[in-house]
Amino acid sequence: GKVLKSELDYVKKFFTNTFGAKKSNEYFRMFNDLNKQDYSSKLRQVCLQLNSHINHSSRLEIIHFLFGVAASDNDIHLKEVETIKRIATYMNINPYDFESIQSMFLAKAGVSSEQHYTILGITKDATDIQVKKAYRKMAVKYHPDKLQGVSEDIKKLAEEKFLKVKEAYEQIMKGRK
Repeated sequence: GKVLKSELDYVKKFFTNTFGAKKSNEYFRMFNDLNKQDYSSKLRQVCLQLNSHINHSSRLEIIHFLFGVAASDNDIHLKEVETIKRIATYMNINPYDFESIQSMFLAKAGVSSEQHYTILGITKDATDIQVKKAYRKMAVKYHPDKLQGVSEDIKKLAEEKFLKVKEAYEQIMKGRK
């Protein structure tokens, strides 16, 4: 409902690092114009347009970025999660990928080790072979090399996700010894 300074600072820092000061100022002018409008009626259209211009890996990065914005005030609100989930649906992000990315941010907040299973998109009753298979699938999906021609900040987000997947796998396997 309300845009916080910490959220704006997160976005501004990301945009400045990604696009440079001049280009990010241009984007912020557009953002300010859009912020004065009721964007909710146009949200689906914007997402569908993005779908036709960017690949799946880049759409996953957008969801990751949105969770980063939501977490920038150290508290992810239910309404923020619902909005990001709606955006993910419009962008053809499946529920497993959404839950995986969401779990990465909940894990930062000290959520239980069960989140490691969610990050890999499996349940606790998965066999070791299923855990390894899920890890490999997620590692390929979130590998930073899948993103070509993007800025270092976007690659950094991908690396962060990739490391969360690796950490989840390692923690699950460690707990099974």
